[in-house]
Amino acid sequence: MLTTNIRMKIFGSVLALTIAGPAQAGENGWQDIDLPLTQKQFCRVYESNVEALNIAINSRNDIKMNVALDNIEQDLISLLPGYQYENWVGKMRTVSQGPDGNVGVEVSIQCNLSLASGNGSKEANNAIRSMDITPESRLYRELSKLDYDDYVLMSGHLIDFENGPTAAGDDDKFRNSGSFIVNMTKLSKY
Repeated sequence: MLTTNIRMKIFGSVLALTIAGPAQAGENGWQDIDLPLTQKQFCRVYESNVEALNIAINSRNDIKMNVALDNIEQDLISLLPGYQYENWVGKMRTVSQGPDGNVGVEVSIQCNLSLASGNGSKEANNAIRSMDITPESRLYRELSKLDYDDYVLMSGHLIDFENGPTAAGDDDKFRNSGSFIVNMTKLSKY
């Protein structure tokens, strides 16, 4: 069994991604966007588990925390087999270009989390952000057409969480921050 610290990093993406939930969608200009059902459900996974997780965290009991994290993992596996997402809607945040011409991208979704291009694998625990979208690729051509805050349609798979959930204040409850490192297979203007 993984230690709690490692499990928190692995599953932190789920926690931070979904903490804001659908209620914030309207507050951030998402109310007029028809979000895919799996994207909405992804945010609800945490909502349905957040109270139990915070109780477990406050108990300082690794067993309770592991049970809460297992529940979230099982919900995610059934929702996103292979951690694949398809035709999710996001808002363009940044496109960064390296000296070799390759680019990396960061897109936000309605749950106050970013999806950032990267490579590596969850299993090998070697996921990193990267600028590996080459000028010859279709993704590069699509990215060249976008501006900040443009809505985009994207597909790919979640690799790992970059920043993990962080405690908000003295009560040790999670606040929403961080980024998933993802392998984007498709991205276009919405």
